[in-house]
Amino acid sequence: MTKKLNGKQASMFDALAKKSTSRLQSSELNQSTPDQLPEPEPQKDASKDAEPSSDKQRRKRAKTGKRSDPTYTQVGCYLPRDLNNKVKVKLIGDSRDFSDLAAELLEQWLSD
Repeated sequence: MTKKLNGKQASMFDALAKKSTSRLQSSELNQSTPDQLPEPEPQKDASKDAEPSSDKQRRKRAKTGKRSDPTYTQVGCYLPRDLNNKVKVKLIGDSRDFSDLAAELLEQWLSD
């Protein structure tokens, strides 16, 4: 099933079609043979001239935190959005992070 375009939409479509056709024709005319292509300029090695990038600086830093600690593993779960928001607010007041709270609660649950 085709949808009919009103006058304004049709004229916009026609203008876009003409523009793309003219671009296509001009790009076909400007195509060069391999003999006529200019030689690419040699690329400069920016790493020699510039200071070390921030990525390299981060890699030199000692790995710390739970992510790089082999005694920890990452897990995921789905929580209701409202509950998650309330937990985040309370954790900010307690100066703890979510993983510490989850570990504490799971340890209590296992000991029961």
